[in-house]
Amino acid sequence: MLSKFFKPKWQHTNPVIRLNAVKTLSDACDDQYLILSGLAIRDPDIEVRQAAIAQIMSVNNLIQLLQASEADSAAIETRLANKLNTETNPQALFEQLTN
Repeated sequence: MLSKFFKPKWQHTNPVIRLNAVKTLSDACDDQYLILSGLAIRDPDIEVRQAAIAQIMSVNNLIQLLQASEADSAAIETRLANKLNTETNPQALFEQLTN
């Protein structure tokens, strides 16, 4: 019963609170990556979706998200392109995208 009063902040109805909560998450932790990817694809607020995408640092996680996303993927593609530009050897990652 108390659990309905103490939901995680990323589940809050207020998008500003969700936005602040997203900034505390990291894709280095599998559980948090699942939260970030869900928010990146399904959150009703565009700023929360963009913040969730921005928190995903792993190129592999971005590729997975892009492949799993049925929503507008332009923000994910932009983030992925920016991350690939910083990679020292992006060839293997490009190959993952073509598979």
